[in-house]
Amino acid sequence: MFWFTMSTLTNWREVCPIQMHDEIGDVITKLGLKVSFVKPRKTKFGDFRVRLNEPMEITVNNNLGVTHGALTFFHELAHAICYTQHGNKVKPHGKHWKAIYGGLILHVLDCQFFPPHLEKVITQHAIATKSSTCYDTKLMLAINNGLSQNTNKVAIASLFAGDTFEFGNHRYELGQKRRTRFLCYRLPDKKPFTFSAAALVEMME
Repeated sequence: MFWFTMSTLTNWREVCPIQMHDEIGDVITKLGLKVSFVKPRKTKFGDFRVRLNEPMEITVNNNLGVTHGALTFFHELAHAICYTQHGNKVKPHGKHWKAIYGGLILHVLDCQFFPPHLEKVITQHAIATKSSTCYDTKLMLAINNGLSQNTNKVAIASLFAGDTFEFGNHRYELGQKRRTRFLCYRLPDKKPFTFSAAALVEMME
């Protein structure tokens, strides 16, 4: 399925319904916005930047796949629109941003751009928006389930306490769940780290 294709993203049109290309293109032009797809970063999927005497810019990790890439692109686009309308007078992920982002995602859903089996969870995500997709465990598990079918990785939520796995060239042992995240211990030094329940890892034998 193209929604889970992991080829490198290079252009915002790849993560936007064709029915919205003219509309979103006009928004980008009017905002004087620079859109860049960049090498993956460990700490974030995308960001919105405002610099003195430079155009506003949004960046998106280029390895997210179409579905997650689209959610991230519109997340950052909503920041640019919100900033243009309100400046720094409102919270970055407050009600104004949530209304803009939720409206954009519902518009994308109307275009039937997302895979049918994800429409319900994405609709819920748009209505009850969190500050980052990584905090929406149900959404990330649904997206990563499609990705993991094409890889040897599994979501941490599918493992059991005591299981060992590999992530980022390190081995870890799974501990107990803490609210929405799992406490894990890096091996062999047992240094504690927390992982999202939806994080994709390689299961160790």
